[in-house]
Amino acid sequence: MTRARAAFAAILSLAALFLAVAPGRAERRDDWEAYQRVDAALGPCADPAMRLPAYRGFDPHRDMLRKLDAALEVAPEACPGFRERAVAQAQLLVGDPIRGDADLGALGILEQAAREGRGMAADPALALRYRRLLWLLDDFGRREGIDPTKPPPDMNIAQGEAWLASPDVIALLEARVATAPTDRAVRLLAEIRLRRDVPGYDPVRAIDLYATRLFGEDDDYRLAVLLSDGAHVAPDFPRAAQRLRKHAADDYEPRGARGQRALLRIADRAEAAARTDQDRHDILAILAAAALDGVDDGRQRFDAALARIDPRPRRVAASAVQKRAIYDALAEKLAYAMDWAYDSVGPDYEDPKGLGPIRMAALLDPAGRIVATTILQPSGSPVRDRQARAVYVEHRAVVALPELSRGRYVWIKLLPLDPYLTIFKVWDARKTDGVKLE
Repeated sequence: MTRARAAFAAILSLAALFLAVAPGRAERRDDWEAYQRVDAALGPCADPAMRLPAYRGFDPHRDMLRKLDAALEVAPEACPGFRERAVAQAQLLVGDPIRGDADLGALGILEQAAREGRGMAADPALALRYRRLLWLLDDFGRREGIDPTKPPPDMNIAQGEAWLASPDVIALLEARVATAPTDRAVRLLAEIRLRRDVPGYDPVRAIDLYATRLFGEDDDYRLAVLLSDGAHVAPDFPRAAQRLRKHAADDYEPRGARGQRALLRIADRAEAAARTDQDRHDILAILAAAALDGVDDGRQRFDAALARIDPRPRRVAASAVQKRAIYDALAEKLAYAMDWAYDSVGPDYEDPKGLGPIRMAALLDPAGRIVATTILQPSGSPVRDRQARAVYVEHRAVVALPELSRGRYVWIKLLPLDPYLTIFKVWDARKTDGVKLE
C-alpha cells in the first residue's frame, strides 16, 4: 500500500470516526445553551486565569468546562464571587442529588472545589463522595487519585462491594445507563446484575448489556465466558464464539492466538455438552476459527471433528453466479484485508511485486454456510493468503447457499482473489457492470 493511499484511507477512517461520535443536533443545541447560561452567570473577569488559550474551532461543551475549570484559579480579590458562581453552575450541570445524566467534567470541577476550598468551604467528605462518583461513572478519570482498577477511594475490596450493592448506587447506575451511558457505568451495572447476593440478580440483563452496549476486546471475552460456562444461564456456544471470531482472525499474532485459544476452550465446553447433530455442526464451526493458525492442537481437533461428522465431504461445482454471490457479500472485507496486509515493502510501503491470484476452496456446512477454507494455489504472500482465509472464517454467516450443500458438507471452489484488491477497485467495479473475475 502506497503512502498516499494509506494517508487517504486514514482520512476516511477519521471521517467515519467523527461521524460516529459527533453529537446530534439536539445535543449540540443543549451544549450551546448551557455554554450561554454559564457565560452569562459568570460575567466578565479580568483575572489572567481567564485568558484561556484559543483552540482551533469552538466546542461549546469543551469550552464551557474550560471556563469553569479556569474560574477556580481566579484570585478572590480580583473578581469577588466569581469562583462561587462557577461552583454554582457546575452544581447545576451535575444535580443535587446527582442526576443520571450528570456532566462528569463538571463533577470533576466540584471535586476539586470541595477538596481545595475554591468557591466553597473545603469539605473533605464531600470531595471524597465526588471522587467515588467519578470512580463509579467516568471512563477516563477526570482527576488525580482515581484508579478504576482499584476499589473506590478510601475503601477496601469488601467495602467497595458493599457500596456498589447499595440501592442508591444501583439506582444511579441504572439512571446513567438509561440517559448518558459510559462504558464504565454499563460494565459495573452488568456485573452487579450477576451478583446473587444483591437484590435484582438478573443475568439475562447483564448479558444483554455486554452484548448490546459494550464492544471492547475484554468485553467480548467476558461475554463469551458468560454465554459458555453455564454459571448464570444455559450455554449458547455459537453465540459465545461469535464475537471472538474477529479476534481469532486478527493478524497481530498475540491477539489472534488469544482469540483462537478462547475458542478452543468454548469448543471444550461444547463437546462436553454435545447431544445432537446440530451441536456437532456448531462445534466444527468454532474449531474452524480456532484452527486458523494452528494454535495448540486446533487444526488436529478440527480435522478429527470433521472426520467424525463426514470423513469425505463431496466436491461440487458452484456456478459462476453462486461464486459471485459469495464474493460480493465479502468483497469490501476482502479488499480491506488485502490493502492493509502488513507485508508492504520499501520506504513508500509498496505492495510486493509478482503476486498471483489466491485460489481457494471453501467447506460448506449442511446449511450452505462457509465453515473453513483451504488454499489451492498460494499468491506468493503468506500474509495475504492467511488474511483471505481469516475473512471467510470471521464472516462465515454472511452468505448461505443451501442449494449447493443440500444437507451435507461439501467443498466448492471460490473465485480467484486478487491479492492487490483495494476498496477502490471494489467500488469501481460496482459502478460498472462488474469486473472479470475468472
